[in-house]
This record gives sequence, C-alpha cells and structure tokens, in this order.
Amino acid sequence: MQACRGWLESHPGFEPDEPRRWNVRETAGGSVLVLAPHPDDEIIGCGGTLLRYREAGAVVSVVYLTEGSGAAALADVPVDNRAAVRRREAEKVAEHMGFEEVLFWGRPDGRLACTDDVVERMRALLDHLRPSVIFVPFCTDPHPDHVAANRILVEAIKQRGGPGRPRPLNVLGYEVWGMVPPHVYCPIDTEIGRKLQLLLLYRTGMKAEDYVRYTRDLGAYRAYTLTGRTGFVEVFAHFNEAEYLRVVEPADSAAEHRTTGGP
Repeated sequence: MQACRGWLESHPGFEPDEPRRWNVRETAGGSVLVLAPHPDDEIIGCGGTLLRYREAGAVVSVVYLTEGSGAAALADVPVDNRAAVRRREAEKVAEHMGFEEVLFWGRPDGRLACTDDVVERMRALLDHLRPSVIFVPFCTDPHPDHVAANRILVEAIKQRGGPGRPRPLNVLGYEVWGMVPPHVYCPIDTEIGRKLQLLLLYRTGMKAEDYVRYTRDLGAYRAYTLTGRTGFVEVFAHFNEAEYLRVVEPADSAAEHRTTGGP
C-alpha cells in the first residue's frame, strides 16, 4: 500500500477517481496477453478476470517469463528438477484455463532482466498476437522479476511494428505482492471458486504460502472497500499505450537498466 501511495504522489494525474467496472465483453474481441513472471502470478493477480475473458470467447495467451525454480517449497527437490516441476503445474493450469498459446521462456527465477534478446522476443510476440489487452504485474510490485517484466514490455511496445495499424492497447497492472491504484475492477463472484481451485493446482507454491487464503481475502477486501458490498473483485491499474510508456519508463529508468545478450 505504501509503495502505491508513493507512486500516486509522484504521478498526480493518475489518482483513481471513481473506480470503473472493467467491461470484459467490450475488449474480448481482440487478443489478450498475460505476462506471468512466475507460474501462479497469472492466477493470483487476474485468474478470475481471465476466466471471464475465456467465457466471453476471447483468445488468451500466456508467457511464463521465468522457470519459477526459486519457490521456497522446492528446497527439497533436486536443483535439476525444479523447473520441470513448476512447468508441469503451469501446463495443467493452462489446460484448464484454455489458453491459446502457452509460452515458457525459462529465464532464471529472480534474475529476469531487460536484455536485448528478451525485448526482441517480446516485440515479435506483440507483432504476432497484436493484443488489445495486456496483463502484467503493476510496476511498483516489490519483486524484481515483476519490475523487470514491465521494463521488457515498455521496450517491446516502443519497438513493435508489423503490417497494419496496431490495435488500441490496454495495459492492466495486476496485484501480486503489492496493491495497485484501483482504476478499474472486475467482479469475480461467480469465478472465485474456480480461481481458488486453479491455485491449488500450483501445489508446490501452496506448500510454502497459503495463496488461496491470501487471494480470497484480498478479493473480498477490495470488493467491500471499492463497491461497498460483499463479494470478490480483482483490481487493476489501467493505462493506454501512451500512458504506460510515460509512467513506467521514467519511474523505473528502463533504458538505463537494459543490458546486452542473455544471462
């Protein structure tokens, strides 16, 4: 919460007025891309909303940016097997979600970096999918991989091209380890049960952290404080393309953090 308040103080034009209900059907006609720095981020932060997109007929794709081997619960698993364990869990979740494209980029957990090769890969993916909605952890999230995901996305957006005019882009920053400015929210009362069941498929992470309780409590708290009712919502910071480039790059000095090549 403190990081979010600090961000709003330094970005006075982005204080949320009255949080708006996000219209899934209005944006379901285009491609939806989810950036998950680790397997389970996508369900924690936006799993219910993604279920609503799938129900609306949207084409949803996900990129797992790191191999997720840094999970605390993997301490008793041989090092060489850790990434495979996390991938199997993510594949099962992706199958249940009905994701169109499921990509595993396998970058080192905890060391995701905005390198030229990763930016180029992201740019090519944006040109291929031409998404109208991109979900990514909010840029003030304290996890370094979540910050790096924003830096990569910013650079890739600046470089994207391809034939035809790109679709109008909506970037939705989701909540994992930090709260976001509540620009928009999506009610997930009918999806919360499935969301929590999907989280349980990430058995490894659940051994160390009770993500089910955390996610359920956050959704209930957000619903009550934003709408004055009981239930569950997911909350997002919402930016169009120009806004996203303006707020993320200066705040995180993306250009200064870029390096050459891979790890």
